[in-house]
Order: sequence, then structure tokens, then C-alpha cells
Amino acid sequence: MREKNGNKPRNSSDTIKPTSALFQAVIYCISDAVITTDSHGRIVIMNPVAVKLTGWEEHEARGKPLEEVFRIVNEDTRETATDSVKRILKEGLVLGLANNTLLISKNGREIPIADSGAPIRTPSGRIKGAVIVFRDQTKERAAQKAMEEAKLLAESIVATIHNPLLVLDADLCIISANRSFYQKFKIGRDETVGKFFYNLDGGQWDIPELKILLEDLLPQNTAVDACQVEKEFPRIGKRIMRLNARRIYSEDKKTKMILLAIEDISEQKRSERMQKAQYNIVQSILASSTLNEIIEKIRRELTDIIEPKNFVIVLYDEKKDLLYSYIEKDEKDEIPPYWPVKGSLTGYVVRQKKTLLLKKQEIKRWIRSKKIIKRGTIPETWLGIPLLSGEKTGGVLVLQNYEHPSVIDKNLVQLMEFIARQTGIFLSRMQARAERELLSTAIEQAAETIVITDNLGTIQYVNPAFERVSGYSREEALGQNPRILKSGKHDPLFYENLWGTITSGKTWRGRFINKHKDGTLYTEEAAISPVSDANGRISNFVAVKRDITREEKLELQFRQAQKMESIGRLAGGVAHDFNNMLSVILGYSELLLSKLNPEEKIYRDIQEIHAAGKRSASLTTQLLAFARKQTIAPECLNLNECVSNMLKMLRRLIGENIELIWIPDEHLDNVYADPSQIDQILANLCVNARDAIGNAGKITLETTNVTMDDVYCSDHAYFKPGPYVMLAVSDDGRGMNEETRLKIFDPFFTTKEPGKGTGLGMSTVYGIVKQNNGFINVYSEIGKGTTIKIYLPRYSKADVTGKQEEQEEIIHGQGERILLVEDETAILELIQTMLEDIGYQVIAAESPEEAVLLAGGQKESLHLLMTDVVMPEMSGKELAVQLQKIHPKIKILYMSGYTSNIIAHRGILEKGVYFINKPFSMRELSKKIRQVLTS
Repeated sequence: MREKNGNKPRNSSDTIKPTSALFQAVIYCISDAVITTDSHGRIVIMNPVAVKLTGWEEHEARGKPLEEVFRIVNEDTRETATDSVKRILKEGLVLGLANNTLLISKNGREIPIADSGAPIRTPSGRIKGAVIVFRDQTKERAAQKAMEEAKLLAESIVATIHNPLLVLDADLCIISANRSFYQKFKIGRDETVGKFFYNLDGGQWDIPELKILLEDLLPQNTAVDACQVEKEFPRIGKRIMRLNARRIYSEDKKTKMILLAIEDISEQKRSERMQKAQYNIVQSILASSTLNEIIEKIRRELTDIIEPKNFVIVLYDEKKDLLYSYIEKDEKDEIPPYWPVKGSLTGYVVRQKKTLLLKKQEIKRWIRSKKIIKRGTIPETWLGIPLLSGEKTGGVLVLQNYEHPSVIDKNLVQLMEFIARQTGIFLSRMQARAERELLSTAIEQAAETIVITDNLGTIQYVNPAFERVSGYSREEALGQNPRILKSGKHDPLFYENLWGTITSGKTWRGRFINKHKDGTLYTEEAAISPVSDANGRISNFVAVKRDITREEKLELQFRQAQKMESIGRLAGGVAHDFNNMLSVILGYSELLLSKLNPEEKIYRDIQEIHAAGKRSASLTTQLLAFARKQTIAPECLNLNECVSNMLKMLRRLIGENIELIWIPDEHLDNVYADPSQIDQILANLCVNARDAIGNAGKITLETTNVTMDDVYCSDHAYFKPGPYVMLAVSDDGRGMNEETRLKIFDPFFTTKEPGKGTGLGMSTVYGIVKQNNGFINVYSEIGKGTTIKIYLPRYSKADVTGKQEEQEEIIHGQGERILLVEDETAILELIQTMLEDIGYQVIAAESPEEAVLLAGGQKESLHLLMTDVVMPEMSGKELAVQLQKIHPKIKILYMSGYTSNIIAHRGILEKGVYFINKPFSMRELSKKIRQVLTS
């Protein structure tokens, strides 16, 4: 074999010649490292494994002494190993060169090896060299070391094991047990060794899961781990155990014995269950709405930890100083519905506001010392934890145990305190929620409008009253600014003053004239206050407003009545004194006329004086009528007769171009009045109607019996409930605006040209009606005419009739659905209330357009449309035509403050169409609706 540097080895007697190809192939192919030397111990051959382990290339090592390349030391002493090669060469022995040997490679790496050596002989038997064979022992040494360490560790564990351990024979009889077993299960060695395992401790180990482990699972396996068993032991209570079993075999492969390791995981499982219960209880409390629900959920969660029957939540009624519970009984005793705080453990916790944990002996001492009164069975352990809601105690969480004192330990107390805290928070939240619900209910049901905005004025909340008053739905109002209600009746300075007041942190109080969604105006009395956050910054504004439109109307009526009363008193006094002077003027002028010749010039002058006096006397007569001091001769009369007797004169008054229509009630009751006053009323009203009509038109006179109820009278100042006879005078003239309507009864007020009226006609009518304890209503709209209704009390036979009518029962509805349409909000709300009170379902609309939308959205059928006749934009008849397209079977009832004849002449009423005149009583309304629905 040639070296890489080309030098040939020396050819001497002590040098090994290159080997045959076969020998060389064997050396180079084996997995062990091989080095051969000559007879002097110098290296001749190194195979690749030897090159790798020593770090020397073969050509570098060839010819070098073996100990220079193959450096080995004792692993324990670090001393150079004995030169065994010399012994091989000298004695021809086959040797294991060293034990615990480390090979030091060329680069200093230490490699544990196993090695051996043998001589190389010539055919004649002479030793001509040696062969060294060695192997890398790194993995084997590591495995051996690990085994030794594991053995030591196992021995240590066995020596120090704390878990109970049983050794059973093949028949499941106990061979032995460790000390931990005896201590854990409170049993002696004599009671254990030699016993059949299932019969141990009175059969306490006869557990189904254990039998499955030992009889079914283990025979099929060498070992079975982590079998969990739960058992109630009389001596130590409930335990959860994890069992690990191993079979140990004899030489004949038969089971020699069984090792059963028992790990008590009760506390671990209890802790896990407590954590799980703690989480679930929090979730339950968050999701619950009642305390009963909370108690039941807590009891379910505690089932695996304690006896849930002994868990009770006791509540404290501070006002009555009593305790009570929703639970009627625990494991042992009945729980009374109420019991006093004084003398009870629960009451002590309420007073002290601290957790109290007592054992049975301590409870007995408290009873003997009369600190508490004995109630029911004394438990082994009693735990009470206050349910704190702020500074107040809302109740006590009570937990008792009647068997094992140690069950209620530190961990369980902590869990119960956690539950008590969460329950206390729930009680606080429940109380706050109740207060919020009460407040919310109050706000939602309040008659006053309540609006909440952010600090920029954007609406965030409106209550139902806002919707009713303004006409805007909640959805329409949210996100808007209150300026949607602006009527244009207030100047910018008004709003600047308001905004400046509330943004400075003060409350603004005042009145608004606002605008409904339908454009009509209404008046509100308002208080707007700022709301500040925790930092004192204004976050919201709250407006509380009250619709005082009706009150203002009543106030106006009241002031008008007072004004009329005052003017009447003044007019009466003036007329009385004036009549005295007129008596002198008329008397003396008449005497003079009787003595003078009519041909004399002075006669005509005195005649003019006398005529002027008579005209003045007529004027004072009207003033006295207005002042209700006119001398009258009342009698029982029928208005139909009065009107019939006046018809010819009235037709002459109004002229031929105006049609006079007379519609008497055939069953009209009587009144008690002066016939001449009735004539005055008819004349004044017809003349005014004539002037309002102009060239051509219609005047309608109508009579009927009506009954005014409390509901109608509450909306009209000075109206009194009862039976009346109504006289209505209607025209289709130009009508009046609201401002004129409010002034028509003022003395000397007139809209006629100068010289064409005194302004006392309507004042006279007003005075006569008031003098006879009656009332007047005026209905008028520009371009739609005027109806004046006079109500006089019924008299004589009418009294009996009236009483009989009042005694008639109201006809109640069967829940029929009525669409009510009225453009006057106050009247709409009044009629809606009346309809709902007599048993109908009402869908209310303030305009025909809204009525059409509501009708189109109704899935259920509508039984009746009750609509005003005269409304803006669309008449009642036009509305009825549209709705009958949507609900073909709907029936129609018209209503109006105008007389039925005026309505009929406008083409609204036809044969078979029903009409009710305003005002009407609830009885009249119920009767009319039933008539329409059953027609």
C-alpha cells in the first residue's frame, strides 16, 4: 500500500508489508475502527473509522508510534491508560486494553470507546505486529447513564412516595399497603392485610368503577392509568380518586401481583369545580333577572361541591326589621316565611356586616349564653356572609353542613364570599333597575312631554306624550333638533335667551308656541334643564313640557266671559240711568207735540227729538238684553212654534235671493224663556247670516234635543252637563277667522261698514242666552260659512224625558276597529277616549293623508270610518271614497259642528249615509255607532 506522499515504507524484518486486497477490503469495510502496527508498535494501517475517531489521516499516522495517535486515558482518573500493546507484542495475548476508556482525538475531542487488541503472527507463528479494534461508545454510555439515573430516581420515589399504595395478589387479596394508605383512609394494618379488597372497611371499596378497572381493563393490559373514582366514605367523607394499576408477572408470565396506586384528587377537583362554579355563577347572575332564578342557578352549580339544600339566601327587610327567604326548607328544617333579626345568627351577620363561621360547639355556647335563640337543628358548621349593597346589608348568604365539619373550609368560604359579593351586586343592580324601570315607566306614561337632547341640542329621547302632542313619531324625532317644532311666532332673541340660560347651567322656564307636524299651532309650558356629567360638563338637556293649548283656550273663554260680565254690568247701569233721562225727553216731547199745530215749523223739530228718543230707547233695550237686566216674561214654550211663527218675518228680513231652510225636530222638548227674546235671537242671527252671505245663498234653521256630558263640558268653560234644546242658525257665507270669532259677542264690535250696524246684535243674543242659563257655540271657517248653536235647558215634560235618556244604558262595542279622523287635536283625543271607553279599538289620524296611510298599513279589516266632514285639503266624503277602495266593507259615520242641512246641501250627505252632530254625549255616540254597524 502506497502512502499519499509517494514514499515507500521501509522493507525490513519488523515492518508489515502491504496486505492482500481481501484483507484490506475487510479492514476498510467493517464498522469498527481498526489500527495495525508493526512489531515495534508503529502504525501501518488505519481504516476510515479509525481516521474519523482519531482525527489523523492514515498517511500522517503511518510509521508513528501507536501511543502518539491512539491516545487513551482512564475516564475516571484521567490517567494515561496502560500500554497494553507492548504486552500483546511481547506476550502474544489477546486483551481488552482498558476499562472506562476515553480516546483523545487529534483536535482534543474526548470520545468514550470500547477497545481490544490482538497480535499479528507470521505463518511460522512469529509476532510481527498488533491489531487494535475500538468502537465509539458515546450513545451506549449515555443510555447506560440514563438508566442508572432513572434507577436511582425510581428508588427515591418509591422510598418517599406519599400517595396511598396497595399490593394485591392475583385473587385481589391485600398483600401489603404503605403508610400513606393507612393514614389517608383512617384504617389499621390489621384491618387491611389479608382482606379481600372489595370487603375492606365494611365493603366501602366495593365500587363499580373499581371492579371494571381490576376485572375488565387490567387483565387485557399490563397497566391501566388515570381511572377516576368518586366515593363517599363514612370516616373521611366524599373523595375523588385517580387509580393507576400495574400487573407484575412471574417467570411463567402469570400475574404474580398487582400494584394499585391511589391518588386523592378531591381538592384538585373541588378547586376545579369551584373555579367552574365561580365562572358559571357570574354568567348566571349577569343573565338572570330575578333573585329566585339566581338562587336556583347557584344551587345547581354547587351540587358537586356541597349539599345544595343547605344553601339559602336570606333577605333583610330594613323597614320591618325582619328576615325572610324564598326557600321553604333546608336538609333538616322548615324555614319560616319571616323571623326577627334579634336572636338569630343571620341577624348577627346583618348587624355586624362581616362573615361569620361557627362550629357546632361554638353555636351551643352562643345558645347557652343567650346570645342567640335556638332555632331548628344545630349544624356541624354554620357560615353566614352579608350581602352588601353599598353601606347597607340587603341580606345574608347562609351555608350549613350537618355531617362533616371540615367540608366548609377556607376555599369554600372564599367561594361563598365571592358568590355573596356577586349576589350583593345583583341586588344593587336589581334595585337600581327597579328604580330605573319606575322612572322609565313614569316618564313613558307621563302626560307631560319629555325630550332629552345632547349638549348640541340633537334629540336623543322623546316619550309617548311627545308623539301624541307633536304628531311626530319617536323615529321621526330622534336625531333631529327641537327646531322642527318652531312656529315662527318667536323672534331670534327669544331663542338666544333660552340657549344662553341653559348653556350657563341654569334652568329656563317659559312658554312656547310650537307647531304640530300637521302645521297647526299649540302652546306649551316648558322647563329646560342642563344635565352635567361626572366632570361637571354639560352632557345633555332635559325638557319637560305641558300642552296648555286647551287651558289657554279655557282661560280665554273665562276672560271673555268675565269681560262680557263686566261690560254687561256697566251697560246695565248706563241703560238704567239713560232710560230715566229718556223718560223725561220722551214725555215732554210727547206733551209738546200734543199741544202744537202740526203745521208749525217747531212741531217737526220736536217730532225729530221724539223719534231720536225712541231710537235711543230701543238701543237701551238692547243694552239691557245684553246686560241680562231686560224685563222678561218667561214661559214654557216650544222652539219649533217660535221659529214657525217667525218664518214669514225672517224671510222678509233676509230677502228673496237667500233660501231659508227650516228643519225642526218633531220630538223637540220645551224650554222656559220669553218668546220675545227668542224672536230677538232669530232676528239678529238671521240678519247677520244675510250680511255674511251677500247676494245669494242658504240660511238653515234647525232644532234638536241634545245631552251634554261631563267630558264635553270639561273642554268648554261654563258649560254644564245636562239635557238641552239646541237651536242652530247656519249660513254658507264667507265665514270668520279665529280673531273675529273671539270678538263677535263684544258690545259695539262689528265688521260692517259704518252706519250699517250698532255692534250690539250678537251682544244681545249672548245676554239673552246667558239670562236663560244657556250656552252658545260658534263654528266658522273662512269661505265655508258659519253655524251658531244655542243651547237652552229643557223644561217641564222634557225634564222627565231627559232623565229617562240619562238612565239609558251606554251600548258597548265588541272590540270593533274604528278609524277616527279629526283635524282638531283636542276633539280627536276627546272622541278617541270616548270610543275606547265604550269598547272599541281606535286608530286615530289628525289628517286625511295620515288616515289613508294608516288604513293602507292595516292587515286586519276596519269596521268603521268616523270622520269630520270639513277638513283642510280633503273633505270627509273624499276620504271615505278613497278608503272604500282599500277596505270595501268599511262603514261611514260623518260628524260636524255645522248643521246637518248645511252639510247635506254641500253634497256630503245622501240617503243611507249616517251623520252625528257635534257636540254629542257618550250615550248618543254609542247609540249612533251601533246603529251604523248593525245597518
